Amino acid sequence: MKLNVEVMSKEIIKPSSPTSDQFRCYRLSFLDQISPPVYNPLILFYRLTITEGNIKTDDKIKIIDYLKQSLTDVLTYFYPLAGRIKDNMFVNCNDEGVPFGETRVQWFEPRSGISTEKIVTKRFAFTALKIQEIKANIGDTTYPSRIAALSAFIWTRFIATTQANATHEGEDNRFYAIVHAVNLRKRFDPPLPDHSFGNLYRIAMTIPTKNSQQDCRNLVNQIGESIRKIDAEYIKQLRDGLGRHLEFMRESIESFMKGEMITFNVTSLCNFPVYEADFGWGKPVWVGSAGLTFKNLVVFMDPINGDGIEAWISLKEEEMGTFENDEIMRAFVVS
Repeated sequence: MKLNVEVMSKEIIKPSSPTSDQFRCYRLSFLDQISPPVYNPLILFYRLTITEGNIKTDDKIKIIDYLKQSLTDVLTYFYPLAGRIKDNMFVNCNDEGVPFGETRVQWFEPRSGISTEKIVTKRFAFTALKIQEIKANIGDTTYPSRIAALSAFIWTRFIATTQANATHEGEDNRFYAIVHAVNLRKRFDPPLPDHSFGNLYRIAMTIPTKNSQQDCRNLVNQIGESIRKIDAEYIKQLRDGLGRHLEFMRESIESFMKGEMITFNVTSLCNFPVYEADFGWGKPVWVGSAGLTFKNLVVFMDPINGDGIEAWISLKEEEMGTFENDEIMRAFVVS
């Protein structure tokens, strides 16, 4: 389905209060500097409270003004977002502002896939009961996490449906890596506040064994062990041994560029308060992920009713067709 978006207006929104001179230079950390320039776009849907007829011009202006005022106020607290990055070293917090646009969307259906350059993003909903069934099928593990269980289940179905008939030249030299983004804030000693600003995450890399498709229990334990390794001691070593970490990154990038390593990336926004985003007319009725241009990506999110998990999965268009029609996958997904 084609999505027709018409841009109605564009402007720059600046902080409501100027940033003081003492906060003008926000230095980027090592983690900020090595993080790729990737954004996690979200789409928030709100209920229109107007019940009679079409939305009036005055009502539309009021809604837009609410958004602008909310944005200008929040930029006062998150002032680096209104600045400009200089030489990948620091943010010049000069209050230049952020872009704000008004668009008219001709049609949008949340349940359908969003395609971008032959990468398709689709939503797969798992109820709490279905997740428990998946965990029961896997069996007892040393890492009883619903994210680990779902990650392992989705990965095994991805391999079963997209790689079973693969005959690519040089395939024997390829290997897979399941990559989880891990929040570092609670892993510092002492822990950092939840609202600490910056790219405070690292990746936990799991190399599945050859029989992991059949032994999902072992894969969950592997994932759990990879995530557990990112602890306070890991952060200390990261600070003290920067060179070793950069060497690991260089080797991983080289393997990826050669086509030897195929990554399956997983990130979770579960427990993130996206449904608390009230811009002045109530909380959202639904929050979804926008289509991304990265293949083999899974983004986990909470549903509005709190029952289970929504998995937003991005695959190549031809692979998504076989993946979403997999009978085992369909048995655990609710429409």
